[in-house]
Formats: sequence, C-alpha cells, structure tokens
Amino acid sequence: MDGIDKDVAVFPTESSPDLTAIVVAAASAAYRLREIAPLRKLPPAYPGVELSGHFLKHADEQTIVALAAIQRATQRYNIDPRNLAGWGIIAAPRYIGRLTGANVLYKFPRGGTSAVAPHIVAQCSLHSVSGAASIALGMQGPNVGVGGGEWAIGDGVMAALTLFEIVRVPGVWLLLTEFDCEPVPDEEGRPQNDPTCHAVALALMPGSAGASPSQMPGEAANSQLTLRPGSHSKSLRANYPEPTVAEIAGCIDAAERGLPARWACWLPWGGRIEMRLAAAELLLPQEALPQDVLPQDALTRAA
Repeated sequence: MDGIDKDVAVFPTESSPDLTAIVVAAASAAYRLREIAPLRKLPPAYPGVELSGHFLKHADEQTIVALAAIQRATQRYNIDPRNLAGWGIIAAPRYIGRLTGANVLYKFPRGGTSAVAPHIVAQCSLHSVSGAASIALGMQGPNVGVGGGEWAIGDGVMAALTLFEIVRVPGVWLLLTEFDCEPVPDEEGRPQNDPTCHAVALALMPGSAGASPSQMPGEAANSQLTLRPGSHSKSLRANYPEPTVAEIAGCIDAAERGLPARWACWLPWGGRIEMRLAAAELLLPQEALPQDVLPQDALTRAA
C-alpha cells in the first residue's frame, strides 16, 4: 500500500506504549435479520457520491448494518464525509458471509459455476464492509478488513490505532459488526433463526499515547479509545470473555442519553481496550475538527 512504512512493527508488544485515539463521533445500529432485507433498497446518500439503487442488493447483512451506523454518526454529529475523504476505514466483521457461503456450498456441487453468483467474492469477503463504506462515503484513504472471527473487536481496535502511525491518516472510521446470536442456515443457506445484527461506527482522531484529558483538545478529551498492551498476566488469558459489539453499543447509548460512559475488555494476548465517552453533546462537532490536519494535506504527506 502506498505510503506505508514497511519497517514499522504493527503488533504491539508488552513493552509498547499505550495507543490512544480521540472519539469524535460514535453511533450504533441493530436490526433483526428479517428487518435487513428492506434496507437493501435504501442505500445511503451523501453529497458528491452517486450510488445506484441496487448498491446494496447483494451486500452482506453486516455491511448494510455498518452503513446504517455510519449514517447515524454523520447525521448526529453533522459530519460531511467530503471533509474526511482522506481518512482511513478499518472494518472488523465477525463471521461475515455465513448465510451466503452456505448457499454457495449447496448450489455449486449441483450446478457448477453457473449456479453461483460471482458477487460473493466482492460482497461477502473480509474486505467487503470497509470497501462498501469507502465507496458510499467517497473516501480516498486506505480501507482494510481485519479479524473475521473470534476476538475481531480486538483486531479492529489494534488495526485502527496503529494505522495512524503506519499511513499517517488524519482520522479513521472504525466499524465493528457481528450477529448475536449467529444465524443458523439450513442445507440451502436459508436462515432458520432471526438473530440481531449489531454494528458500531467510531470516528477516531489521533491522540497522544497515555495522554491525560487536559492534554487533548476541547471536550473530546473526555472521549477516548485506548489500547494498553501487556496490561495483564498471560496466565489468566484463558479466562477472558470475548467482548461483544452490543456491549460497545450500550456504552454509546448511555452517552447519547447524556451520561458519561465507559467500556473495557481484556484481550487474550494480555492487552486491554478501554473506551470512555463523554455525554454525546460534548463530543467534538464537525466544525471543531482541526484545520491543520485536513485529509488532503495528510494524504500528500503520506504519499
């Protein structure tokens, strides 16, 4: 990828400093599986981006709910995506494409390639959520899919916070998605249950490692996402419960109701994620984004 320093170590070690970002916008979305089909006919509409009416026709359910979360974030915080075109996007779905994959496994032995739609490659792969979000928002920065399985949240947070150092982007959209519980397909890939798909969209800007609230600009100092490497004994890793997107959505909901909120989890390699959100009205509004880190300037520096 252009602009990446290949000598930079991406995976933090136990001696690595804390990685911190400012949360400038946060939103969540949740839909039952049966509720997602109508959303396929309602692609997001942003200034300067023209999407066809069938943009979401073949999209994975997690992609659709992630775009709904982004749309809520941009609307709530009055964000014009054109001003953030150089930001990066990190998406960490969990078990994306399960239903479509089951359908393909049923059809291919019976009808060969002609029985299988080619859209699964673009729409149900690990990169699909970030790719669709990049197109919908008219983004020009890097977009990456990470995780894909258990502990995808930890993978997503680590990738988002290290992207600031690797590509020097001025900001990152972090998208976390998963079903609760997992959809159960029948032999032909049709769902036999009606689980809820959760998505969280966090707009992040770089913050100083280990910075205190007084060192960060504006009221956004009170809203941070931090990864603390090596925070816990390795001997207890087996006892760490896997975090859920619904937990993070609950933290965002509390902030939207005007309450300061916190969420944290341990990671199996010994790290710890911590997020604190000020009451939603105190998060940094669009007009307060620092003008010296405009997306195009950052892209020029990273090239």
